[in-house]
Amino acid sequence: MPLPQSEDFADRIRKIEQEIRDLRSSITNQGGRSEASGGWVFTDMADPPVPTSGKTHIYSQGGRLWARSTTGDVPLLLPPPFPQGSSVTDPILTMGSAPASYTQGYGDTLNLAINEKHNKLIELLNSLRWADLINT
Repeated sequence: MPLPQSEDFADRIRKIEQEIRDLRSSITNQGGRSEASGGWVFTDMADPPVPTSGKTHIYSQGGRLWARSTTGDVPLLLPPPFPQGSSVTDPILTMGSAPASYTQGYGDTLNLAINEKHNKLIELLNSLRWADLINT
């Protein structure tokens, strides 16, 4: 069997070099593990084990994203802030000690204080309704 000529060796070396270039190219041009442009889909899971120190595990639970590390669990996406209702001042209730005997005047003062608290409660409920925080 004849030995290959030097040109055959040169051809074989060129082919091997081309194969190495092709392999390197295929390794560096691989797609990522996920595509951010398509959005990520997280499947809800039970509490994952705590990772080793210096590492963080990102997971989904109840439709919310969480990060777990040795320092604990932290929500990644906080809910949007709630709208604020208008301010409602707290009424001042100045009732002294109960008298030894109840008079009409004391009853009127007590009734006035209760009505003031009631009116402030209505004002608070309306403030919450107007801010779309409650429906009732």
